[in-house]
Amino acid sequence: MFQLLDMLKFYSRFEISDETGDPLTDHDMTQIHYSRITSLQKAAFAKFPDLRSFSLANVASVDTRETLIKHFGPLR
Repeated sequence: MFQLLDMLKFYSRFEISDETGDPLTDHDMTQIHYSRITSLQKAAFAKFPDLRSFSLANVASVDTRETLIKHFGPLR
């Protein structure tokens, strides 16, 4: 039973490409994450002037839950 759970944990965190089915490295996952945050920043820059500080920040400084809440929380 424990071996099955260990296998499930391993494969649930095993990232694969949706297009090719190939495994993704940590570097690949970081690139995907940065690309998504950058896309969000571009959309925010174009449509929401109140989010300029978020839009112009580097990705590493705005990619945590806490910083996202700090930037987007006042928009409620």
